[in-house]
Amino acid sequence: MKNKNFLLVISKFPPEYAGPGVRIPRLYKWLKEERDEINIQILCNGIEKVKNEKYVYEGYSVRRVTAEYLNKLSFIPQKILNALVYQYEFLKTLFLLFFSKHYRNIHFLHIAGHSGGTAAALVWSRIRHVPVLMELVTEHAKHEQSFLFFFKVGISNNAALITLTDQARKNCLNLSVKESQIWCRPNPINESVFYPEFQKKYELRKKLTSFDESKKTIVNVAKMIPQKNQFLILKILKLLPEDYTAVIAGPFVKEGPLYKRDREYVESMKKFIKQNNLSARVNLVLDFVNAEEYMKLGDVYVMPAWNEGFGTPMMEAMACGVPVVANSQEIAFQEWIEGGKNGYLCDIQEPEEWAQAIQKVVKFSEEKCLEMAERIREKAGQKAIYSHYEDIIDSLLSGDCKS
Repeated sequence: MKNKNFLLVISKFPPEYAGPGVRIPRLYKWLKEERDEINIQILCNGIEKVKNEKYVYEGYSVRRVTAEYLNKLSFIPQKILNALVYQYEFLKTLFLLFFSKHYRNIHFLHIAGHSGGTAAALVWSRIRHVPVLMELVTEHAKHEQSFLFFFKVGISNNAALITLTDQARKNCLNLSVKESQIWCRPNPINESVFYPEFQKKYELRKKLTSFDESKKTIVNVAKMIPQKNQFLILKILKLLPEDYTAVIAGPFVKEGPLYKRDREYVESMKKFIKQNNLSARVNLVLDFVNAEEYMKLGDVYVMPAWNEGFGTPMMEAMACGVPVVANSQEIAFQEWIEGGKNGYLCDIQEPEEWAQAIQKVVKFSEEKCLEMAERIREKAGQKAIYSHYEDIIDSLLSGDCKS
């Protein structure tokens, strides 16, 4: 990796929230500490943030490429507008990659997400023969991406593909990706942050919530969007005894094409809380929070999300010794939640089932929760996964891809 120039092309990047946009910079921070000669630039698109701009994020040089003016044409039907924005971002990103001096000497390409920009990066990498590490960040994502409406581009032989579940790995194999090119792994957990601190549970609860140790507290930390399905937690809470409370925390979109949708979603939750006299039992925190602190103050972590790529908070909560109750329809949850051992899986159409499962997991012993945390940390610890990233990047740069 010595004196190599890396380029990360990603569909969304902070300050717009996205799991990969938070996680991947941590990987490169670790790699830079191991090999300080790495140089990295970042190209991104955006959904909430639709302004073209250059900025610095945690020391990284970032350029956001968007269809800034197209996004303002609200009279165009949303599906048509989305298609036009995608193609515009594809063409603009492709032009920059080929003609901007900033990208003339790129030795390695890292792709995450699916957007016009990531499709452009795939086309550029094939023409320029740049090795690629591509992450499929949702369960149904494919290694092929569309461009110019009718064409598709996928990874070449000098590429590696990361999947988050075994089912996604099998899907790629069925699409003729070589098994040697696929690395199936969980999202890494930062062991120095996500670990059990049972002795601090009530201290954190007192600091961050209005609840005390006499309450049983449900926690969820996620972006406030319909896909995360936080509304179900309110319905579940209504079915639970009065000593059960809920802390629902996460950022709320303040601008962009999805602002109206997400604002209405949050307002509907507030209305439900008021109509059902749940105000004293719910803390709704509409902001970025330190996830580990909120997880550690809880008795159970609840994940009712649907169409989830992996569900990293599921792993982080268990690493903190907090059992998880999650949506039974999500493949990633199926692969990691073991009923009665580290949590339960429930049908999102059956709030009563969730209420029963929550009342079971709050009775898990501290010893059982410690064993659960140790198992998860062993399987998904950051150090082991980052070391494997390092090996794959080295093999791709040397022309010998072995995932």
